[in-house]
Amino acid sequence: MDELVKIKELAPKMDILWRIAIKEEASDKLATPFSGKFGDDIDTSDKIHSRMKEIQKMGINIKGIHFHCGSGMHGSSAFGKAVLLARECLKIGR
Repeated sequence: MDELVKIKELAPKMDILWRIAIKEEASDKLATPFSGKFGDDIDTSDKIHSRMKEIQKMGINIKGIHFHCGSGMHGSSAFGKAVLLARECLKIGR
């Protein structure tokens, strides 16, 4: 939320892409895990609904959703989970 507050203050009319955090269950398969550093940690429909309400209340314009599963992926299930989570965010956001 801190980043959204900055956007609201510095560029209130800017359109944004909402980055969601994707956690890899087997983080030893990643060369560089990103979920702890970047993205909004929303892993349930309730959290998505809550965050969407907060974002709408702030007047932030979300134009899309993006994610990064990490680099050096080998046999990860994170990409499939990321697509499903992004789809749920879009469904709820509409």
